[in-house]
Amino acid sequence: MSIAILATGNELISGDTLNTNAQYIALSLSRKNIRLGLQMTCSDDEQDIIAGLRFLTAKHEGVILIGGLGPTSDDRTRFALSQFLSSPLIEFSQAQTHIRQRLAHRQSNVLNQGFIQQTLFPKHAQLLPNPHGTAMGCYVAHHQRHFILLPGPPRECLPMFDDFALNFIAKLACYHDTTLLWWRVFGITESAIATLFETALEAFNCELSYRLETPYVQCKVRCKPELANDIKTIIEPKIRPYVLNHTNEKASVLLQQKLMHTNQTITIIDETTGGMLQTLLHTPTTYKKVFFQERFKTDIYLHVRGLEPFWQQNKTAANASVRLTVTKGNHQTQETHTFPLYGALVIHYVTEWLCFRLFHLID
Repeated sequence: MSIAILATGNELISGDTLNTNAQYIALSLSRKNIRLGLQMTCSDDEQDIIAGLRFLTAKHEGVILIGGLGPTSDDRTRFALSQFLSSPLIEFSQAQTHIRQRLAHRQSNVLNQGFIQQTLFPKHAQLLPNPHGTAMGCYVAHHQRHFILLPGPPRECLPMFDDFALNFIAKLACYHDTTLLWWRVFGITESAIATLFETALEAFNCELSYRLETPYVQCKVRCKPELANDIKTIIEPKIRPYVLNHTNEKASVLLQQKLMHTNQTITIIDETTGGMLQTLLHTPTTYKKVFFQERFKTDIYLHVRGLEPFWQQNKTAANASVRLTVTKGNHQTQETHTFPLYGALVIHYVTEWLCFRLFHLID
């Protein structure tokens, strides 16, 4: 079974709201090797939703509908599905109980018309709990087609998907008979890494894809399971200079995790990244261990200077240096590193590289 996603909402169509729900759900299904089809976005208009359902069910056995389950007059998803299935909506006592429990702190738990609307589902629906709001979701099977309705707010939608909806999908879905291999590389352009992969794997029947996430590039290979080891044997030696760690995690994330668990303190005087390094590293769990101004003696002292051609907008410079002064106890070292000027991307590049360097400075 292939799965399609239909996100509803005028706020999505107008661009007022970014559709992060669909991105999260698609990524989750893809990582579980579940076959994904089309994604669509439509307005809150019932006829638009019905048109989307008609189009998607022509080629997909399953559709995940996101949004339009609230208590207001523009929440029309349940009504559109009812009309599309020619299945009248009925009140579910389970939904009534859920809403009353959510409203228990109010002086009156009488359900107004908006809340009554949220108790309506197609007759044979199986309801999905919502620990974070009044809008329950549901799963409906109808004429060899399967529908999952999820609320729009991410804090309600995503837990419902993870904890409840995914169980239905996993039982019904068609899984790819393939393996997904991926690497996060650093210090090489997207076009250059694509050429490297495509040349190295020319003889293999596999699907290659790339995604720029500045300053990294994600490289993905989908292949038959029996080819995975041969592909890794060929690719990994070639990309070793561009892989910062074996977990494929960003250097900044690894450094944050290390700072959370280290007993060492660090002072960083940053005259290079324009505050980007502090933005990445200062969190509620790390601010007592890493300081970005002169305060008192810390276990590690790092002074970063450089990238003058970038800050001075020198259009003729091809490279820029970054100079580090590292003090640990009574021992001081100095380093100079040269980076190509990628325009504004150089700041992201150098910031992640500094995280990588700091990671190895911490014992």
